[in-house]
Amino acid sequence: MNDAIDELGQQLSSDDPYERETSALELAELEAPEAAPFLVRALEDEEEAVRRWAVYGLAKLGFQEHAPALRHALEKDPAPSVRVQAAFGLARLGERGALERLTAFLGGPTLNVRRDAAEVLFSHPEPARLRPLLRPLLTARDERARAWAAAVLHSQGDPEAFQSWQEALVSPEGRQDAVLAAPLMQDARSTREVLRLLVELPPEELEAAESEEPSLQELLADSLRMSSVNLLLGGAEKDEALRADLLVLLGRHQHLIPELVEDIVEAISQRPPEKLGAELAELLFEQERQERARLFTLIAPLFPEAALPTLVELRAQDREEVLQAVVQAAREAGGEDPGLVALTRALRATPYASRFEGLPTVPSRRRRAPRQEDANAAARTLPEMPAISPDSEASLTEEMELPNDDDVSGSTTQETDLPEEEFEEEEEFDGEFEDEEEWSPPVPPVAEAVAQRALVLGGLLRRMSMEERLARGRDPAAMEELLRLQKWMDEEGLFATLGVTGMELFEVEPGAWSEEDRVSISWSTEELQLLLWALKQCKLPPQELRSEAAPLLERLPLLKDPQPFLESTERRPIEEVSAQLDRWEVLLECARYESLARGIAADPTLAEGDEELEILLESAEEVGFDRRGVASKQGRAQCAVQGLRHWSRHLVTELQEGGLLPGTPGEGLIFQGKRLAELEEPALGTLLSLAHARFQTLEWLTEGDVALPEGEDEVG
Repeated sequence: MNDAIDELGQQLSSDDPYERETSALELAELEAPEAAPFLVRALEDEEEAVRRWAVYGLAKLGFQEHAPALRHALEKDPAPSVRVQAAFGLARLGERGALERLTAFLGGPTLNVRRDAAEVLFSHPEPARLRPLLRPLLTARDERARAWAAAVLHSQGDPEAFQSWQEALVSPEGRQDAVLAAPLMQDARSTREVLRLLVELPPEELEAAESEEPSLQELLADSLRMSSVNLLLGGAEKDEALRADLLVLLGRHQHLIPELVEDIVEAISQRPPEKLGAELAELLFEQERQERARLFTLIAPLFPEAALPTLVELRAQDREEVLQAVVQAAREAGGEDPGLVALTRALRATPYASRFEGLPTVPSRRRRAPRQEDANAAARTLPEMPAISPDSEASLTEEMELPNDDDVSGSTTQETDLPEEEFEEEEEFDGEFEDEEEWSPPVPPVAEAVAQRALVLGGLLRRMSMEERLARGRDPAAMEELLRLQKWMDEEGLFATLGVTGMELFEVEPGAWSEEDRVSISWSTEELQLLLWALKQCKLPPQELRSEAAPLLERLPLLKDPQPFLESTERRPIEEVSAQLDRWEVLLECARYESLARGIAADPTLAEGDEELEILLESAEEVGFDRRGVASKQGRAQCAVQGLRHWSRHLVTELQEGGLLPGTPGEGLIFQGKRLAELEEPALGTLLSLAHARFQTLEWLTEGDVALPEGEDEVG
């Protein structure tokens, strides 16, 4: 630990501002007293971001001996982002006047400063001390300060605060702040107001705000995602107005909220098709005429069973325009949009069938492909990055290769080592195969094989929970259940489907698993949720959080007869799984490239002589990266860093344009509310680990088994 702190402390003397910032952040997050001297020294850094993290770290430590340094930062530092963290630290130490200074930052000069101050106030343990400071702000002329003060007071039960927050929400001056405050309020009413604003704002007003950074449209969508759709749907207002707003959200802004679409569709689909069709027709009638056909084409594929009832309710001219729009969209998609394919198939069983003759009724599978084959190859042959647990102390910029045994995210049922012969064949490849064999399409595992693999993972995760209990002390009940689980898996023939790692873990004595073993198996939860999703047994896992094992295990017949489960399962269409595979492949590549970029920034020699990196930079040039200009001004290492990030933004843009990721095309990946290059190391570790685990699972669901070493068995 001390060695790691010393190394981070030494990096604070680096000439690279980004390296100093990263080091200061890591030291702050450690919350270790040994880091304090380095953090104090970092208070003198010329970079604002370095000083901010230094003050933040001292504030979290909460040592009285640092009060003078925090006080000096509060009074003398020119950067508001530093001063707000200093006020936070002094408030924690009970310094008189620090809370007053902290509330003053609610009217700070930047959105980030105001949000930092508000987040501290939201978590303050003594609401009574805040009320007299915040209530005067409800009548302040500064709409931004009013928005934050009202949000904090509302979360504390102030009866007058919500109206003040609403007024700030509809005010152009306070709107951004009020939107950002909504997720912190964790209140169904505020989430409902954000939804209403997003769907009711005229398009021209949203477009006018696009030049803002961040844009209003992005903030509104982010607020809904962070508040969660369950909070929105769990409010008191479950009426036609809410459903209408949700339908408009799906029609106009679906690309901004891809992770919420399934939940919203599931909630609305509870309505009978006839009633839903009537509501959709009424909604279309309320829109401008030129908007009706476009909205129907976007919404109806989500509810194909309600398409005919909607058409019946429309007037003849509107119906004709809607049908023409669907035909044109389906023809242009060419079977690559599974929703339009389902809608076309549904409409071919109606009186309007003749219009859809010749259009695809079976989805075609299209994988995302970079602009050139070499770039695609480079993405596969770059040194694999480790799937680091968010709790790991390892720096992502220090470890640039996957260990032989990926104990963090590798599946115990999915051994992916390839035979040496395959690598030998690749080395001999010189551009063309003399005797090229006929290509065989991948064969996805059937539903029963997916279900069997889910049972195996369920058994492993259940044993993990018992091992955790045994690690805390003697537990006869856990021991008994573990033995029954082992007997059940043996009787049901599930041991035969385990890989080497899983078999070894099950063969050891109960209570013998190490903490490392338990951490490794815990990552199987990601695979289990995707398997159950592929079997239509649960929803997609959240993009930014790890899956939870307990609710998934409840869906499995552990210690029961598994045959009804195995025989009744049904797979999702392959195109839905392929879409998620494309999504997580890009997220995995982006996380790896960002890790490599940070590694090169820390050690420029990593970029020397790397042929795969060279191919990636050439690919980035083809999509607009000024490689020569950046290299001449900032050097080769910085050119490699920026080129990798440019290529990542390009990959993300392709997904955003296809509606598989939220955000405006061109802005890059947003994860946990921050852009990829701004992610702190733990957040990047989370992204890397989640993407690694989920991509492997989706690849198996899409393409079936890979070649295994001799003697290995595999599910499916």
